[in-house]
Amino acid sequence: MNTSNEWTREVLEGYIFIYVANVDFKESYEERQLISDKIDAETSAKLHREFAKDNDYESITKIQDAISRLGYTDDEKEQLIEDVKKLLTADGEYDAAEQSVYMALKRIIT
Repeated sequence: MNTSNEWTREVLEGYIFIYVANVDFKESYEERQLISDKIDAETSAKLHREFAKDNDYESITKIQDAISRLGYTDDEKEQLIEDVKKLLTADGEYDAAEQSVYMALKRIIT
């Protein structure tokens, strides 16, 4: 699962959620719950291992490539951005780092 060329929408969205949840270097219980709503436990474990090996540039590149390849509609992109915002605020905090990642992902996705 180390190339975004093979990712499905479900896998891409799971990877994005893991990326977002780790902005502050820790996944809260609420964030883990939202991730488990997107992807099954096996996929989550694989994506967590992959994410741990990726640097920020690799993560962003994978996300950009998969978004382009999977042909999201404008409405689907907007829903994905809303889901990202929901995850970023799930733990009751929304700090500067999270705001920065939100704006960057919004530019990448839309």
